[in-house]
Amino acid sequence: MGIDHIDPLINDSIQNCRNDPAAGPLLEKGTLKLVVGDGRKGYQPSGPYDVIHVGAAAPEIPPDVSWEKLLHFRSASLFFTFVILKNARGEAVVLIHLVHRKA
Repeated sequence: MGIDHIDPLINDSIQNCRNDPAAGPLLEKGTLKLVVGDGRKGYQPSGPYDVIHVGAAAPEIPPDVSWEKLLHFRSASLFFTFVILKNARGEAVVLIHLVHRKA
């Protein structure tokens, strides 16, 4: 399951998957889905999920993200994302934000 709010990125991803001998059949069978949408709202039709990875690094976790609404987790699951901050010397620091739910 992949979701992005930029339509051309999803179109490129679909084309790349079709050209890949491993991903192409998964896409054609519907095992792999790529959709345009607002990932901050999650994507419930394909949930619940075992793992969620947010690939967009941002300076903060957006305040409108509701973890309960977003996660659509199974009882045992993992969510992780990256937050990029700058330290006192102006260097980029990457924080990994993990949420782990045990069954």
